[in-house]
Amino acid sequence: MLCAALALCFLGQEPPSLYSALVPNPTGKNGYEEYLAAADMVRTAEFKSALDLLDQAKPGNTNLLSLKRKAVAAAPKVRDLMRAAALKQVVDPRSAYSLETTFYEFSYFRRVQRLLGIQAGIQFVDGEPKQAVDTIGSMISFSFGLENTGVLISFLVGLANQDMALKGIVDNMEQIPLPSTMQLSKLADVGLALNPIERSMKIESVSCAESFARLLKNRSSLAEIMTEGAESPLFKQVGALSDPDFRAAVSRAEELVVGHNAAIARIAATPETQWKQLLTDETTRLDSEPNMVARGLAELFIVPAQQILRNEARRRVQLRLLKVHMMVRAYKLNAQALPVTLDVLNDQALVRDPLTGKPFVYERKGEKYELYSPGIFDGGRIDLSIQRGARAKDDESVPIRPE
Repeated sequence: MLCAALALCFLGQEPPSLYSALVPNPTGKNGYEEYLAAADMVRTAEFKSALDLLDQAKPGNTNLLSLKRKAVAAAPKVRDLMRAAALKQVVDPRSAYSLETTFYEFSYFRRVQRLLGIQAGIQFVDGEPKQAVDTIGSMISFSFGLENTGVLISFLVGLANQDMALKGIVDNMEQIPLPSTMQLSKLADVGLALNPIERSMKIESVSCAESFARLLKNRSSLAEIMTEGAESPLFKQVGALSDPDFRAAVSRAEELVVGHNAAIARIAATPETQWKQLLTDETTRLDSEPNMVARGLAELFIVPAQQILRNEARRRVQLRLLKVHMMVRAYKLNAQALPVTLDVLNDQALVRDPLTGKPFVYERKGEKYELYSPGIFDGGRIDLSIQRGARAKDDESVPIRPE
């Protein structure tokens, strides 16, 4: 489903209304309906014009705050929709995947998140830190909803949106009031209680089973999902098989894919310090498959386990880092100084990096500090936000000064 959905994104034509196209029969019980309504709001000509003016403004422009206010005013109901969505279960509304129902909304979901980030920045500038944290909370809840739909692409989009929200916290850490530290910590607990990988792998297996069923009905359809098409060596091998051998190869390929997806879910449920070895064992299992045609077919549908687990590790670690940052912030507000080490926070379980089994790296640098994990699978260090220190055009959570 992951590969098929990505291909669809580049083939179809956007519908006039995402909400109408994907929710022909609204239930009022699915938060995804609010997400789509918000996405339609940021597609309007008025909002796009306001955003274009903001994008064209150079750093240091004295009208920057005014332009940000105009952008927020162009889509005033977005935050209310996100608040409403946070109170509901979020489920992908698609019953099937086609050119008419593909994932056009994801780019607009990022725009929605950007708008919320702009609004939070304005609220910080206006001396409304509690309201700003509430808005960032809506951003984080929006991310959780996308991460947990069971669709892998949605999971990755949600993770990117989560990073945008967390950057808003990084950039405004010194303005977060004491009561809000507990609020954000509790919100992190909500995300840590989710298990998006297990759900995604189950749905991925169902989707792959449907793909293999179609392949059994028409083996020539294999050319449609292969880069080399009918010239692929695998396609020629499949074409040369007898019908019983072809069916046996497809059946075995499906077993490999379903088993691999289940293995990813099992790995994600174990302590993170065991992931590397367990993933190595799973790779060895796949590589030892004697039926080369079945293995080749399986590889067309197998999701990249290391990438999925690396992203899930980042999701979890960032949320744990959020909790530790909030403890550091609360400590500083109470003691008027940063903690010398994480030990003084008196919570060894919380400050332990789940990827290493050791405390998170904490380095004081004068009145500032760094807090991070070394990471996993050679993915580099994990900060509260991967955009830490970067000025991204798509992220407007950078502090802004009053005019």
